[in-house]
Amino acid sequence: QQKASAFPAIALDPPRGAQVIDACAAPGSKTSQMAAMMCNEGQIFAFDRDGRRLKTMMTLMQQRHVTCVEPAEKDFLKISFKDAKYRNVTHFLLDPSCSSSGMTAQPLTKPAEMQQLAKNQKE
Repeated sequence: QQKASAFPAIALDPPRGAQVIDACAAPGSKTSQMAAMMCNEGQIFAFDRDGRRLKTMMTLMQQRHVTCVEPAEKDFLKISFKDAKYRNVTHFLLDPSCSSSGMTAQPLTKPAEMQQLAKNQKE
């Protein structure tokens, strides 16, 4: 991923022991970055609608020995924030299309490429 993808977690700056909702977590680079910032303490509720991407994220978490992430294959918009589980959430990260998605070294000139990027954003 590009350097820009690290900025959202840096801007959020969750401290050690934070309770975080990562609303569009997979594939997990920002999630693992936040876990490191939190010294793997606290809790990251990692939501993603795509089970395949979530599985990739959890493989990454295992490789990096991250234990503070609780994955959930669901749309975070459909959870109840009244649920006691989320009562102590202190931080919220929403980076739906990833900060560097759609970035190219050269300008896009083909209409089909632009249509594909627009389709990806809708999904």
